[in-house]
Amino acid sequence: MTPLQTLLRKAREAKGWSLQEAADVLGTTKGHLHALESGQSDNPTLRLVAALVIVYGLRPEAIVASVIPSLTNAT
Repeated sequence: MTPLQTLLRKAREAKGWSLQEAADVLGTTKGHLHALESGQSDNPTLRLVAALVIVYGLRPEAIVASVIPSLTNAT
């Protein structure tokens, strides 16, 4: 499981939401959210990142770092 998959799934499960419920609140499709959580996609849109920050309470840098782990080691 990639860092992005883990981050998104844990955040959704902490809310107690199904994929469909989370997708509805985030303003995306169940398929897109499933693709992100299952590793079929690791490229969330900027709009979805903003929704994840607001709805799930995630830090933007945590989302970016989960997609591009090498950035967390940059000085």
